[in-house]
Amino acid sequence: KDPLLRTMIWNDLWQMVRSLEMPLKDYVQVVEKHFAPETDLLLLEQIVRTISGRGSERSSVLQYWPATPGNEKDRQNFIATMERQYLNRFRSAKGGSDAQKFWFDNYVAIGRSSEALKQMAKWFEQETVAKGFKLDLDRQWGLV
Repeated sequence: KDPLLRTMIWNDLWQMVRSLEMPLKDYVQVVEKHFAPETDLLLLEQIVRTISGRGSERSSVLQYWPATPGNEKDRQNFIATMERQYLNRFRSAKGGSDAQKFWFDNYVAIGRSSEALKQMAKWFEQETVAKGFKLDLDRQWGLV
């Protein structure tokens, strides 16, 4: 239950992936099991960065995932799982909060499934996409 300990564990797990001490597939299984029940936003932000990277940081689960036909289905399933998690967290976040903005931005960044693309097209047509959350110009461009 200690957030600092959980942060250290997640950091160590990701460093093990980066140094080839832990297979990416094992890390993905840990994410799939422990992401949904996690409630600490700072820790969730750290995990999200490992999934899709941030800014100029290129090391991420999606970047490291082998681009072979046999792995593509697993990759798409993982992305769809994370899309659902991000969308659920966006919808349940307090209106206008930084958390709501964080989940929206990361949903848009990871969204690749037909469901996610439909959701983003719907949002593009709306001024307010959730209670307390209006699309600003930058976020509208992010949907394009």
